[in-house]
Amino acid sequence: MLTRSAHIVRLTGALLLCALGTSSGGDSSAAAEPVASDSAASTPRAACQKSSVVLLTLDGVRWQEVFGGVDAAQAQAHGLAAHERLSAERLMPNLHRLIALDGAALGAGPDQAAIHASGPNFVSLPGYIELLTGRTHTGCGGNDCGRVRTATLFDELAADGCGTAALFSSWPGIELAASMLDGGVQSSAGRHGGAHREQLEANAAVAKAFAAGARASAEPGDGDFRPDAYTGEAALAFLQAAHPRFLFIGLGDTDEYGHADDYRSYLDAMRRADALIGRVAQVVFQEMALGHPTTLFISTDHGRADGFAQHGGEYAESSRTWLVAAGSGIVARGPVAASQVRHIADVAPTIRHLLGLPAVATPDAGHVLTELLVAQAQALTSAWRPTQELLAGSELTAGRQR
Repeated sequence: MLTRSAHIVRLTGALLLCALGTSSGGDSSAAAEPVASDSAASTPRAACQKSSVVLLTLDGVRWQEVFGGVDAAQAQAHGLAAHERLSAERLMPNLHRLIALDGAALGAGPDQAAIHASGPNFVSLPGYIELLTGRTHTGCGGNDCGRVRTATLFDELAADGCGTAALFSSWPGIELAASMLDGGVQSSAGRHGGAHREQLEANAAVAKAFAAGARASAEPGDGDFRPDAYTGEAALAFLQAAHPRFLFIGLGDTDEYGHADDYRSYLDAMRRADALIGRVAQVVFQEMALGHPTTLFISTDHGRADGFAQHGGEYAESSRTWLVAAGSGIVARGPVAASQVRHIADVAPTIRHLLGLPAVATPDAGHVLTELLVAQAQALTSAWRPTQELLAGSELTAGRQR
């Protein structure tokens, strides 16, 4: 009799036979139909590659604050005091230490080549589908388009059968972008959602964070949204205990505060996210010091309008995103000039390359971010330590549509 995990692997492998080909493009709210494969992704692998990737996203965080610090116009409009108007390095010290010491950044300012969400509607679910499938045409025109219908990194890893993969997210909707299968990913999405949570809760620290999150208010979101503090604690505990091959951590407080036009709380949420980035990076470098190649990617699903509170297809500037990468195989040289126009669809092909998964060759497939990679592992800073700076949280406010 198949175990639940074995059933997922077998069923996912069968679905990959029909889902790794060209997906339907366009701005439809209905997902694309699966088509025949032109990839070797369903071919059994002779050996498992010893490498891991962590992908951490900060929902709806603008490149302007990440690389330019507190926006002067927004600070003026929202009444921020002089001591709150921080530089980028003070706003996100851990992220900038990564870029300076052991990482690289794409889209790092007005003079740098940009990286974009493909859209045409720059909202969350299409963005996460693009990140996890590596396709510029997601077949998803909004947050109501339903479950992804083309193979994701999680589906490919399940079929590959090498190591553990899991998803932790504050926003429940990310689960729809994770897998073609309902229940195809070990996941905790929102305060109560996800699949196979009992496997994740086998770790006492994860179970404790889940329980605390379930008791918490949804603020700054609504519905089953889980505040980032609980998502981060659970994901970090799992990373330390399970040593997964692929871990996705989706933070969401920033976008909720953005929609509420609460700039001060948005900045506070960025600083709390930066504290988690420091803790995750410390684990990543510890794994590397033990001889386990591990790479950390940090990015977002979409940007924001110039007016800050909004984003979407009517705000072309909200297509602009950003990416930071550090760890195994990443050139440690700060801001990087892109070799071509880049999209967040290029993140998944780069992860496939690092994990030894076959490439997906379709017209809408992204491309490996070769400007970030090196042929041989470099000597990285195994003694990396996060800064402990953390701004106290501001009063929470209700969230709005993502």
